[in-house]
Amino acid sequence: QYSRCMDYHPCVSSGVPLSLDWSFESDPGKSIDEYEKERHLTRVERQKYAYIGRLDPRLRLALALRAGYELEEVEDMVDQVNIARQARAQATAERKQQSAARQQSFLHWMNQRSDRSRSRVTL
Repeated sequence: QYSRCMDYHPCVSSGVPLSLDWSFESDPGKSIDEYEKERHLTRVERQKYAYIGRLDPRLRLALALRAGYELEEVEDMVDQVNIARQARAQATAERKQQSAARQQSFLHWMNQRSDRSRSRVTL
């Protein structure tokens, strides 16, 4: 089982972002057959897993503190992630505006072209 660590990850909607650390605690292990039998009983549909696999922000905070991080370190990481998330949201909004402007420009160009074609036909 891998340890958890705080990590810079702007996809977290709130709270401290956690990731898997490189260090791990080994367990006695099990045979492939045992693993597959247990896995079959706990298997979750792909669509549900993204929701079920998420940890509550309070639990992530408790895990970070239990892992030895100071509250100040956690707050700094949360601040950094919030800044990154806001920048990402702003960039997404700007891309949407640019896309809408390009689409509007294209439609205007198509209308002008269509108007010119109709004027030639009516002459």
